[in-house]
Amino acid sequence: MDRLARQSERWLVRLSIGEPPWTPSSLVYYARLLPYDSAAAIARDHMNKPARPVYLNIFQFSFPLPAIASITHRISGVVLFAGMALLLYLLDVALASDAGFSEAASLMATPVFKWAVWLVLAALIFHLVGGIRHLLMDFHIGATLQGGRLGSQLMFAVSAVLIVLAGAWLW
Repeated sequence: MDRLARQSERWLVRLSIGEPPWTPSSLVYYARLLPYDSAAAIARDHMNKPARPVYLNIFQFSFPLPAIASITHRISGVVLFAGMALLLYLLDVALASDAGFSEAASLMATPVFKWAVWLVLAALIFHLVGGIRHLLMDFHIGATLQGGRLGSQLMFAVSAVLIVLAGAWLW
């Protein structure tokens, strides 16, 4: 009986830290080794767990400013990658012939293309400023919580000024 009590204590410790992985067969096997009350508690906890993932609404979270800066840096990279297709198309049309250059110039005169190019420029500027911020953090400049907040604020402010200047230059 003493050996069974020691073995049940070992299994109880292993189960409490999540080792071995939960499977119904392992639950039944290990529950037999435990005293009745412990086995019932473990089985009850296992049965009360939700069987499917819980839906998390990401818009209900309140992210800190450095997290928003990091997420928008990634989004600007995706927009920049997708916008390269537009810029490569314009380059292809412009380099095809003299008529193609005229066509590319007339396309750039339309408001839709100007907005699209401005969006790609905005993504490029934002991604560049965010990348400089990340490089500074790699050198442990602004790597503290206060420095991260200040760096994020500066990143948004400098990006906004440069994006407005790029829009003024484009129009």
